[in-house]
Amino acid sequence: MKKSIALAALVATGLLGSLPAKAVTVVESIGGTAISGEGEGTSRLGTTTFDFNSGVTPSGLTGGAIVVNSLANFYSAPTGDTSKYFTVGSFGTPETATWLFASGLTYFGLYWGSKDAYNSISFFDASNALIGTFIGPAPNSGTQSAYVNFDFTGGSATKVTFTSTSAAFELDNVATIAAVPEPSTWAMMILGFFGVGFIAYRRRSNKIAFRIA
Repeated sequence: MKKSIALAALVATGLLGSLPAKAVTVVESIGGTAISGEGEGTSRLGTTTFDFNSGVTPSGLTGGAIVVNSLANFYSAPTGDTSKYFTVGSFGTPETATWLFASGLTYFGLYWGSKDAYNSISFFDASNALIGTFIGPAPNSGTQSAYVNFDFTGGSATKVTFTSTSAAFELDNVATIAAVPEPSTWAMMILGFFGVGFIAYRRRSNKIAFRIA
């Protein structure tokens, strides 16, 4: 009986009979919407946005710091951004900030303030495999600051890292769209729940039959 329950639980969590993992790809593009005092924000619908104005570091984000304005030779506010923003490597010391997303992302956007070769952003999938690394806003974006969009296909990103080897990587108005489970995943979960329910039903039926006898 315990083995049957364990088997059903594995199916329910998608650990049994899961499909082979697909390679996740990412496409980078430039384009946002002007926001007074904030520089630029995403033009996508259905996003969750982090503007850092509360001064509280979002859940899952470690490293870096929330600052405002500019400090010569340490950090510089993105173009048109007079609000609080996030910065990495602010004091000329190499630094990496990491942001973890439990549900995975199909979209990640940010107002990137430093078009410099020493600033990079990297994305990783659920198995911690590198999806891709990008340096500065996309080529020919035309400005020192730009809103950069990253779209993921074939899966999702669960970890984002921001690395600066100098002073500094500045960003603001981060926007995300969480991944929705694939139909095959839902099917396995539903099948597993039915399995657990059936085993529990049989267990209760056996107890009743035993008492009658």
